[in-house]
Amino acid sequence: MEISVGVKVKGKSEAIIKSFVQSWTPQTSYEDSESGKALRQLICGMHRQWVTESDAHLIIRWVPRDALSARSKMWFDPVDDEDKVAMEAAFVEYIESLPKKYELRVPLPRFPNWMPTGAIELAPDVRIVTQGLLGLLGGDFSDSRTYLAVDVEGYADHTASASGATKAAAIAKQTLYFLAHTRAADFWDSLAATVSTGHFVSKNGILRRASPALHRYAAGIEIMESALRIFSGDSAATLLTNGERRPETDEERREALDHIFSEVRGPLSLRTHADFEYVGSAIEWAVEAATVENDAVSFVLCCIGLESLLGSDEHMTGMTQRLADRYAFLTGTTREDREKRAQAFKDLFELRGRLVHARQRGLSPSESSALAKLKVMLDVSIGVEQRNLWQDQARRNSLGRRK
Repeated sequence: MEISVGVKVKGKSEAIIKSFVQSWTPQTSYEDSESGKALRQLICGMHRQWVTESDAHLIIRWVPRDALSARSKMWFDPVDDEDKVAMEAAFVEYIESLPKKYELRVPLPRFPNWMPTGAIELAPDVRIVTQGLLGLLGGDFSDSRTYLAVDVEGYADHTASASGATKAAAIAKQTLYFLAHTRAADFWDSLAATVSTGHFVSKNGILRRASPALHRYAAGIEIMESALRIFSGDSAATLLTNGERRPETDEERREALDHIFSEVRGPLSLRTHADFEYVGSAIEWAVEAATVENDAVSFVLCCIGLESLLGSDEHMTGMTQRLADRYAFLTGTTREDREKRAQAFKDLFELRGRLVHARQRGLSPSESSALAKLKVMLDVSIGVEQRNLWQDQARRNSLGRRK
């Protein structure tokens, strides 16, 4: 794997930058000029692992603006020789600074106030952080005392469409989805769809508001204290309680919460599995579907999630039938159960066809329950496929230990 650590811009690379800057105008970054192509190829070539073609386009669009802004000029102001020297220096500095390290922060406003100050690791690149009073007073992240933090490396400046920002948002959506489906969490979609998110911010390596759906989803997750349990250690515990009881102190609540977080750590470890991309994609569509106000749009997004999980890259005739069969065999038990599930799937996708092809503008009152059924269908499919990946990974690990 090619890693672009400690790259230096010199010689021909400097000449490519100079050529672009000398021909730069406020409109150049939008044009497919030869000097622009050469600079994009240079940036991608130096940072092939971290920077996409789209990223390189964003970089050559924004670096000149940032250089002019540092000189108290607007991007559309006339430029002089000193401005162009500053642009060249800015390009060199920025290209050499890649890949950068970032931390995406997503506020969790409905998390309990007894959360311990500090970080709780869910994965090497994912943690839940609770600030102390000093952090709040310092304005570090005043939106919420507790937030989800995701580490990424690469390029995530300027816009939420930068590859590093979209990667961080995807990991955050997957984490929050797993968290929302733990036994102690509840999700309030009526709240999530109305949260105001603001604009994307990337400053000093901290990313905020990388995805409206992500922040709305996070705002809808609540930890239900009544569902927390710890092992009592009481030898007289009955079979009914299974040796568990509700926590009574903050310390016991934190212990119980760590058990809940273990339900998230396991699924996050599956990200290294070759087939996780299908599960991850379905989860992202499920999050999007849960955070839109329009039921018809939510319905279509759920269908896309099922297609991404059950479909394949090959062209299929009779796609709905094939997807219905895959869903039925993934989630069904008996033959009769599979037939019922396949028919339910086809009925819902028939409604999806009417919505997508504009034969129907929205869900009728009698069809509104179809959205709830579809969301359950997507959640069940994700859960079953996740369990399959977990079993496959355990089998592979077991075979590896025997060798």
